[in-house]
Amino acid sequence: MNTMKRLYIYGVSFVALIVTASGTSLLFRYLLNQLLDRNIAGGTAEQLSLGVAMIVVGGPLWTVHWLMSRRQLDREPQETTAVLRKLYIYGVMFLAALLIFVSVVSLLGWVFGTDTFDPGWIGQVLAWGTVWAYHWNVERREGQPSADGLTLRRWYAYATSLYGLGVMVSGIGGVLGVLLGGIYDALTNGQFMVSGGGLWGEGMLDAITAAIAGGVWWAFHWLYFARGDVESTLRQVYLYIFAFLGGALTVLFSVAGILNGLLRWLLGVPGLSEATIHFRLIAELLPATLVGGALLAYHWQVVREDSQRVASRTPGARRSFGYAMSAMGLSAMAAGTPMLIGLVIGLLIPSARDTLAGADAWRGLLATALTLLIIGAPLWFWSWPRIQRQVTALGIDERTATSRRIYVYGVMGILALAALGSLIGFLTMLLTDLLRGEFSLDFLRDGKWLLGVVATAGALLPYHWQVLREDQEAGAEAVPARKSVTLLICEGANEFTARLEEALGTRIRVMQVVAPEGIVPALSDAQVSELVARVQEAPSDRVILIAAEDGVRAYPYR
Repeated sequence: MNTMKRLYIYGVSFVALIVTASGTSLLFRYLLNQLLDRNIAGGTAEQLSLGVAMIVVGGPLWTVHWLMSRRQLDREPQETTAVLRKLYIYGVMFLAALLIFVSVVSLLGWVFGTDTFDPGWIGQVLAWGTVWAYHWNVERREGQPSADGLTLRRWYAYATSLYGLGVMVSGIGGVLGVLLGGIYDALTNGQFMVSGGGLWGEGMLDAITAAIAGGVWWAFHWLYFARGDVESTLRQVYLYIFAFLGGALTVLFSVAGILNGLLRWLLGVPGLSEATIHFRLIAELLPATLVGGALLAYHWQVVREDSQRVASRTPGARRSFGYAMSAMGLSAMAAGTPMLIGLVIGLLIPSARDTLAGADAWRGLLATALTLLIIGAPLWFWSWPRIQRQVTALGIDERTATSRRIYVYGVMGILALAALGSLIGFLTMLLTDLLRGEFSLDFLRDGKWLLGVVATAGALLPYHWQVLREDQEAGAEAVPARKSVTLLICEGANEFTARLEEALGTRIRVMQVVAPEGIVPALSDAQVSELVARVQEAPSDRVILIAAEDGVRAYPYR
């Protein structure tokens, strides 16, 4: 089947199915409304008419086009490898799962008494649940005979796992927040106090609803759909960029909030209420710390188990996570240091003290600066040396990584622009006083913050310039010779192809041999490295790889 025909069949099937399922949901809503004798908005003849019309028009349209695809599949079994077919199946499953999830959350809210009942929720679960179950059965029968199909399956599994995980952890955090807040009030006031109707008030019940619904969706898609998918790049992105980074950000922001509140109290920032009320902040932020820490611990265990099951890892997501953590630590330090320098100048020089005098404003600024430094410095000094050790161990591959180039050039660019703008402003103030013949230290009153930025950038820029120079001298920015690589191999060699692509650092054009006796060669890491070297050293810019029983043969051609 050609691409335009596929686009027509699966595009019309997708739209027609949405219309049919939506009409079925409306019909169920009307019937349940009549059965339960409830006068709910929408349970009218107009709703019945609309639902029937959508089914009558959309149902046959979907059936005809879906049968067309089935007949084509019977004639051409390789149709199961078509990207558009897999995009249709997983697109339908994703939409159905999302709509079912929203309805289940509302139903649980009604069960726990925090929402009014609407039969439309049940109707939506029944209609879209049927749609999801049918397409899941199709997906299980066909499998993923192509790399593109497997990729789309992964997108569905990890995207659904992600929003399920987000809702679940927010619900668990809400439950802990209600409990810890009540316990804190009991310890300080002698009474377990929870706003919103007591312990089992609306806040607690909404949190339980989110935890249950999100937990079910996450567990099914992560523990069932994504199980065993240890070599997937998307799995690494999910683990490092979303789970790890999300957990780390949650912990960092909550700990920073607790630390800042503690420092403001110790420094005697004016305007704070009594200690018992002020420190309730800990009870409010501690749940986020606990949930974020649990998120990090669980997914760290998953990474360890995955690494034991497969020798070849995809380092891109792990590397990006490391640079993200370094960037956060450096950003916190770079923000806190100018504040601290400005405060020191303002407190030591009388003429620069005016802007800090009102209501002891310096205490709040000092608490913020110390918070940024206490959080940022350990984070950067933990993550950056680990990255540098990795670079030393792995060499040019790590130095040429896109995430490293973005980090190094991004840091240098931001620091250079900050230093430029601040230095211009500072010199403007200084020269203005000199030209007026009124030079004194008064210009530091407004220029102390700019001077702090200049000093911070002046300390950080030379180091990162040295890092950049070391990378350049090691050949990190040398333009590599691009090779066009074609692989001749049997069907069903998706994982082998992905492994070669990762090693070569480029996409491979695959030609599949249609033969049942095809063999996928088993190559060790050393053999893969040797093959990569042969491809890179080939005298031509085009290379064909032919898989055989004894390995993979490389032939340059023109």
